[in-house]
Amino acid sequence: YILQKNLQLGNLAMIRLLPRTVSRPFLSRGYESVSLSNTITLPAVLTTPSSPPPSEITVSRLKNGITVLSNSCYSAISDLSIAVRAGARYQSEDNVGVTHFLLHNAFLTNRDRTGFRVTKELERIGATLSSDLTRDLLISTSRFTSGNIETVLENLSAVYSGPEFRRWEVSKDRVLLDLDRLHVHFDSIADDVLHKFFFIYCVWMEIYTPECRAGLVTHEDMLKYYNSRVNAENTFVVGTGVEHRELCRLVEEVVVPPVRPVTPPVPPRYFGKGESHIRLYGEDTQAVLAAEGVSAGSEDLPKYVVLQHLLGVENFVKRGSMSSTRLGVCAGQVSGACMRAVNINHSDTGLFGVVATAPGTQIRRLLEAGLSACRDVAKKGVPSSELTASKKRAKTAVLSQYEDTELLHNSLLLQVAMSGKVSSAREMTDEIDKVTL
Repeated sequence: YILQKNLQLGNLAMIRLLPRTVSRPFLSRGYESVSLSNTITLPAVLTTPSSPPPSEITVSRLKNGITVLSNSCYSAISDLSIAVRAGARYQSEDNVGVTHFLLHNAFLTNRDRTGFRVTKELERIGATLSSDLTRDLLISTSRFTSGNIETVLENLSAVYSGPEFRRWEVSKDRVLLDLDRLHVHFDSIADDVLHKFFFIYCVWMEIYTPECRAGLVTHEDMLKYYNSRVNAENTFVVGTGVEHRELCRLVEEVVVPPVRPVTPPVPPRYFGKGESHIRLYGEDTQAVLAAEGVSAGSEDLPKYVVLQHLLGVENFVKRGSMSSTRLGVCAGQVSGACMRAVNINHSDTGLFGVVATAPGTQIRRLLEAGLSACRDVAKKGVPSSELTASKKRAKTAVLSQYEDTELLHNSLLLQVAMSGKVSSAREMTDEIDKVTL
């Protein structure tokens, strides 16, 4: 504010950095002669820099079979991921829990580099390295300053192409730590139990290793499972803040996908109606009610997104009461309660439902109110004003992902890997606007 005010006083403004505010630490140490007074001349009118060209989302299928997506968002920070369709759903009853071990042993020694070299080379350029696991994907991601893409891709490619999972390097410590933390994270427990209860095949496989299997997964199991899922067809390279032509060239030169057939996934089958109870510590009771939803590539996905925001997702106003949503009104009737809608989308299936939290004696009342609200939406419909407000909240959530480079990177990765197509922000908001009563 002071800078802007001074710039308005004339053609040139003189701003003096006074030593009083910065010299006290020096004076207290005996540096009385140090003076930081300076005079800086600034133009009265700061020229507006030319805006960068609009970002472009481009998808290509390379000759080696790998799918490459880039978004040239012209940011100083770039993100690069290599994702493989090797998530938890592809496990079998014989190796359940192996993907959890792959998650925490992703950057060990491989055919080309040691784990120490991978870590040090990325640390030297200020890059971060992380791995993630979903029911569909096993993902390795690095965030780095633009201009270092070749170094990052070489290391990610080494991790992707030739892991060895040596017996003396594989550790189960972080897996056990996750299992200890799991007891206080209801959302993670509910997600695993909900999928295991709702589906018969494939999708029900747990992301977290069952405690009875924590000491049984070996390095040989990890290598066998990884080799059974990794090939060019199942591999996606996604970069944001990078040039598409350069990324494609580097992927063709550096990334060598294994040439091997993989077993196609088993189509999901729904189990049907029922319920499951889990006893946890704490005074509150949490419940999840879910039904069949839609996949990530379904044409009906925008409808479910709008419905989710109509019922209620989270507080859009800090310390608000969610009184503008159907489930928020229900939660307001019960002291210490909250309720929200969930929309879980996979590559070929999905779940839609509500999550409720309330004191144990009040959970029944809350669930009945929430179910009644859902039935009212299905039978009586909603006013046009409420639908419009829900669309605006949905578009805000969608556009927020495209404003944050990290969220945008994750969104593009999931879109191309799970649905095989990518939508721009304009296309997604247009689809939301088309939703009617």
